[in-house]
Amino acid sequence: MTQDERNKEIQHIEEMLSLHRKNLRRLEKQNAIHAEGEKKLALLNQIDAERETIASYEDRLRILKEVTIPQSFSEDGLPIHDEHVLSPPSPRFNAIPMLTQLDAPGGAVRLRDTFYVERQADTDLKMAMVNWGTTTTVRAPRQTRAFL
Repeated sequence: MTQDERNKEIQHIEEMLSLHRKNLRRLEKQNAIHAEGEKKLALLNQIDAERETIASYEDRLRILKEVTIPQSFSEDGLPIHDEHVLSPPSPRFNAIPMLTQLDAPGGAVRLRDTFYVERQADTDLKMAMVNWGTTTTVRAPRQTRAFL
């Protein structure tokens, strides 16, 4: 649940609480009109149901307001409450599948690789290529190796 969803849920519960409290007051007024011996069982049951509903909404609202929602999650799915504190991974976290998908380090990194870090020179080259009527010289090392 995101912070926006949580706020909408809190607003919805507060609106429902307002409606049920208003309905409870109306039922209690009706109940007060009747003489003590003439209390209607259906009316008493409605009052009890409204009180239970209000208590349920109040509990949900209290829980929603007490619980903090983490803004991010770690790789093993655990919530990160403080970005500056490093926490150990969960014992059930298995990093092997993720590690087997990584390429072995070494050599040049391909342009489309997820680990490619764009440098300022790359950005400058892209900007120069867009301009009409310019000549761009690309300097490369004297020896290059072919990718296998």
